[in-house]
Amino acid sequence: VGRLTLEHRLSARGKFVAKEFCIDSSFALGWFNAGRQNWPLQNFVGVYFDSLSSDGRIVAPLYGTSQGNKREGTGHLIFDPGQQYEWTLDYDPVAAEGRGAITFGLAGKSVTLPLREGDKAVGASLDRFGVLNLPWANSKWCEVYLDDLTYTISASVP
Repeated sequence: VGRLTLEHRLSARGKFVAKEFCIDSSFALGWFNAGRQNWPLQNFVGVYFDSLSSDGRIVAPLYGTSQGNKREGTGHLIFDPGQQYEWTLDYDPVAAEGRGAITFGLAGKSVTLPLREGDKAVGASLDRFGVLNLPWANSKWCEVYLDDLTYTISASVP
């Protein structure tokens, strides 16, 4: 991927199916820094898939700057284990009045998480795209398959 920052436009899409997903299992999908992960979550732009909520299994946008970011109560979408979904993931650095925003689409619905004021200026250093084990989660196992995966990265925004 090369070295990316929160000034780059990032887009990905594909299909996924979570065949089995036990209680307390979670993982993240997106851009991250292979050498700098910690809690609070650092250097990440993407989504996290989490275990059962009162509504069902959830997926929600998530990010971490180089200084970290604790997960906030953000919007989420619901997915069912065993069902195949097409998804989209976009980070637009000029959305949300220039603060930047992550939008995740699943099954014809979408949820957007704007970055907090000043977080884009703090920045993040990203060098990989893929699945990331969340180092802070009390995660157990899940069986997930990704297919038709593509991602694109734009040049830095002036």
